[in-house]
Amino acid sequence: MRGFLTNLVIFIVMGCGWYMRRSGRITAVGLKELNALLFVLLMPLGFFKAGLGFDASTIRGWRFPSVLIGGYVAATAVAWVLAGMRHTTPERRAVAILTAVRPNAIFVGLSVISLWLGQAGAEAQMLFVAVGMPYFNLVPLLLAQFALSGRTDGRTFLNALARTVRNPILLAGAAGILIGAAGWTPLLPDWSMRVVEVLGNCGNGMSLLAIGAALAPEKLLRDIRSAWPDMLMKLFIHPAVVMLAFVLFPVENPVLMRVAVVASAVAPAFNCYVLAGGFGMDSDYAAVLVASSTLLCLLTLLFWMSVASSVFV
Repeated sequence: MRGFLTNLVIFIVMGCGWYMRRSGRITAVGLKELNALLFVLLMPLGFFKAGLGFDASTIRGWRFPSVLIGGYVAATAVAWVLAGMRHTTPERRAVAILTAVRPNAIFVGLSVISLWLGQAGAEAQMLFVAVGMPYFNLVPLLLAQFALSGRTDGRTFLNALARTVRNPILLAGAAGILIGAAGWTPLLPDWSMRVVEVLGNCGNGMSLLAIGAALAPEKLLRDIRSAWPDMLMKLFIHPAVVMLAFVLFPVENPVLMRVAVVASAVAPAFNCYVLAGGFGMDSDYAAVLVASSTLLCLLTLLFWMSVASSVFV
């Protein structure tokens, strides 16, 4: 029920954005400015805030991080091959790569898994985020820029890497992780933490409004028909690859393995839409993909919860 209510809240907020756009209260220019605000200020502060909570001591040993990242590398390779086989625009192919392995691990994943497994699940989910965040935030964005340019030569790599590391969302998240890992978070002035908290908390709500404003429901069924390969990749192929990695190289704690699989099956992160717009990808397609996948994952997560519980006992 909590998972259903989480998705209900998400779609009500997106519906507000859709209504504001259709009623003319958000114009095309206003939506562009809203996306710029999200990309430059609100989402970076949200990632900085999340990074401040990183505790390196929670990562006990290297087996779980190694298997998890190995599974994500394999899933990313599958996504790259599948995206290359489709006849579509570079802008849409870039979105396919960007969203393939970037789950909404906090806003949706943490809520669902906490309800499913309680405190043990919540702790495992935060460890999943801590281990995976550097990969989530760097590799898919870098590869998406390769797909956008259509080239993978050395100069393209350097240009894409330069654009990626200048990304304010990535920089802010990395800064937060470094401060959190070093144990310096308590040293930050209280007033600055309040500023970060107030602005950082605006990011998810504003991104949902922006996604809703970009949606065109009259085209939704047609877009779902065109987006189903990317939904299949994110909601089924990605978690299946991660599960296979842990079947081949299991860790001692079955809760960690269950959470890794189910968290990987969560719909793409909301900020994929913001990143797509900020880097010149097909942001309209990203909005449809994120919104539709979020709705569908309410059902597909139940499947992966059952499978993961049966496999990792």
